[in-house]
Amino acid sequence: MQLRKVLFKEAVDYSQFERFARSLSWSMVEEHPGDEETPEHISWLTPDGTTVMILFDDVLNLSYVSVVGDNATAAETALRQHFSSFDWAEAATRFGEATSADEKIRSLSVLAVTAPQEFEELPYNAIRTALEDDEPGVRSAAVVATIYARWAEFMPYLERVAADPANGPEVRETAEAVIETIRG
Repeated sequence: MQLRKVLFKEAVDYSQFERFARSLSWSMVEEHPGDEETPEHISWLTPDGTTVMILFDDVLNLSYVSVVGDNATAAETALRQHFSSFDWAEAATRFGEATSADEKIRSLSVLAVTAPQEFEELPYNAIRTALEDDEPGVRSAAVVATIYARWAEFMPYLERVAADPANGPEVRETAEAVIETIRG
């Protein structure tokens, strides 16, 4: 089962996405208003059985598309060909070029969404660097990014964040929760 995520560079309204999806014979299967467990989303099913969900993520304050299925790459490619979107390499580069805490935090949100399911060095290095940043808001955003990129390589850095009283209790608790999730 593959998982792919696509973050559009420009706002895409629902009717625009719906026309695109219907042009590919995708069927809308669910509209979920969101709750404490699941973000608001609209799900589509492609003819080959791939699920495409438009998620409205309140944690990152972003909307993106999650593609899940044995042939997720085909739907991801169609989305990227039709809509201008970020990729993880671009997001990691933007983090490296950021000069303010606010720019770093925004780029970490993009990086969180675009990070691949499989470990990749470039986004890992960006998030790892942010976990050690002097700015508490950047460290907090980096911890949130590890929720989306759950790579075991983050463990020693998350453990440091969780143990450091300089980080607020919410940041430490989130780091501890991610550690537990990664441990399984």
